Amino acid sequence: MDWREEDIRRFGREVADLIAEYRASLETIPITPREPEGLRKLFGGPLPEEGTDPFTLLAEVKANILPNSFHLTSPAYFGLFNPTPTVIGIFADAIASAINQNMAAWSHGPAGAEIEKTVIGWLCGIAGLGAGSFGTLTSGGSIANLTAMKVALNEKMPEVRRIGVAAHALGRHEAAAADRQGAG
Repeated sequence: MDWREEDIRRFGREVADLIAEYRASLETIPITPREPEGLRKLFGGPLPEEGTDPFTLLAEVKANILPNSFHLTSPAYFGLFNPTPTVIGIFADAIASAINQNMAAWSHGPAGAEIEKTVIGWLCGIAGLGAGSFGTLTSGGSIANLTAMKVALNEKMPEVRRIGVAAHALGRHEAAAADRQGAG
């Protein structure tokens, strides 16, 4: 589909309507479907050879995906740690997807990088940390924990950055370092 401005507006309104209807239904729909066999039949089939009109796909989302999803946003759900998305967060995700910034480099996401730096500064201030404190925002707890482990590893075993974890673990860090010096 060649997306014209009016198509984007129409599709956006339909998505917003779908989200509003979905959120309004959360108190009455079951938290999770109970028929995996029916779902396998519903979603199985060969790979389509042609694309599907986005409005048709949206109707399929409404008819097949939403009723057959796990609804952790339900007020009746009390498990795990999954947070319920806020309405503003849903729309913020859409905007973030639209501008598609790469936060790996300042030049590829300058506004986001500066906002992140500001928010980290605020959080450091709330935590009572000094002006030289810094950090990074992550997409969730798993990435935060992996990042913390990597920082701790670099701090306690700086040679791992040069030779790798495997060489260090096998006690070959001195030999690997010597090999690198000889190759240079």
